[in-house]
Amino acid sequence: MPYRVIAALAAAGVADTAYLTAVKLLHLSPACPPTGGCADVLPSHSAPRLGAVPQAFEGLAAYAGMGALALRGAAATAAGDDAAEAPLRTAALAGGLAMASCSSFLLYLLATQVGLCCCCCCCCVY
Repeated sequence: MPYRVIAALAAAGVADTAYLTAVKLLHLSPACPPTGGCADVLPSHSAPRLGAVPQAFEGLAAYAGMGALALRGAAATAAGDDAAEAPLRTAALAGGLAMASCSSFLLYLLATQVGLCCCCCCCCVY
């Protein structure tokens, strides 16, 4: 399994969702094109969860978890430890499928409920 690719994609997701979380929590203006819709998407009614916690933070936690999982899988593969790598492979598959399903649903909501597109949101679909 290409754990290093998964780790690199997870790092990009962490960077994007960390940025979106900071924009939301610090009330900053997002650095997107004027037609990007980011300024309208981030303060929308579906953006915050659990009170003041931005939804992007959930994505940050998910990407960080996948990154840690991928790094552990890469280490197990490099060490030739097949017994340790097998459950990590299953967890990476399950986590990837869960994240892809969640991202697809959030893209659907973004397009149909919010009616906007945000360049940062489409990168990670927090």
